[in-house]
Amino acid sequence: MVSWVCSYFQHLTQTLLLELIIYEAIAGIGASIGIPIFTVAAQNAVTKRDLGVVTSSTMYFRFIGGVIGLAVLGVIVNMTLKLNLQYNQSH
Repeated sequence: MVSWVCSYFQHLTQTLLLELIIYEAIAGIGASIGIPIFTVAAQNAVTKRDLGVVTSSTMYFRFIGGVIGLAVLGVIVNMTLKLNLQYNQSH
């Protein structure tokens, strides 16, 4: 999937593949730094009694966000592929 995204955006914007890899690495590092910070911040905002609830809730909503994001990206990829196939068949 990552290689497809790299090749697709490289084709659209004529950027270097190394540049795209660097951008993706920066985004991945930023996300991996943010995940534990949000969890700890949520845990510090509640009492000890509700610690398990808030921890599981943050994980639940993180997974739900991933599912929705994956569904949206899947629609975009499928529609782009369909339009490109139709364009290539007509020309």
